[in-house]
Amino acid sequence: MSVLSAWRGRTAREQWLSGVAVAGLLVLVAWNVGLAPALRTLSTAPSALLQFDAQLASMQIMAGEAARLQQRVTPARAADAVRLLEAATQQRLGPGAVFMVNADRVTVSVKAAQPDGLTQWLAQAREAVGAVTERATLRRTAAGWEGSITLHLPAAP
Repeated sequence: MSVLSAWRGRTAREQWLSGVAVAGLLVLVAWNVGLAPALRTLSTAPSALLQFDAQLASMQIMAGEAARLQQRVTPARAADAVRLLEAATQQRLGPGAVFMVNADRVTVSVKAAQPDGLTQWLAQAREAVGAVTERATLRRTAAGWEGSITLHLPAAP
């Protein structure tokens, strides 16, 4: 028995109810596939836009900070940079710091370095000289920080 002959064998009321059921299924599928996701997107769009605006503002602040830091860093001549770093090392890290220069790299070994002094020294190396930390091998001891830090000096202008 074919579908068409089965359809013709139904009463008019059964055909009408079947048609209504199929139409209802089509409306349900159209709602779930087409309209509901679009309405959900529309309802969440304002909060998503606010979140994206906040992220954009945060990124713009970070970009401005990066630009400000780049402008502050004026690469010094290599000899001046080494002298500045050596003076900062003695001032901030104390007599336990050993300062070694190898071409465009500076390695500083520290013993019992205080956290504030180490932080200030790294900031001064970055801001005043434009040095970039390449490697830091530090461990905390009861007396402070101990280990070595290798900085890369900027290329001479």
